[in-house]
Amino acid sequence: MPNTDIGEIKTRQFSPGTRMRIFEHREENDIENELRSCCSKTPTDKRLLILSAQIALSVCVSIWSATMIALADRDEDKSVYASMLSSTLSYWLGRSMEQSKN
Repeated sequence: MPNTDIGEIKTRQFSPGTRMRIFEHREENDIENELRSCCSKTPTDKRLLILSAQIALSVCVSIWSATMIALADRDEDKSVYASMLSSTLSYWLGRSMEQSKN
């Protein structure tokens, strides 16, 4: 399916069947990536929620690891926290590299 804007779909000349398939595909995609909770009547984007949770967890792990590196007395303790910090950072750097290739 072509990744087109709704305005472009309305202005371009598509056959009625193609236009209907585009709208159905967009509708399925919206439904698939939408979450509804018991507390809120408005839908939440599933991808945004997952990304927010990943960022929050990564920030917590990074702050905790950096604090433990600063407070650790022995070098053995620092190596564990340094590897946790570098693993968290490499996850995000590797993720940005994958997205730049696409």
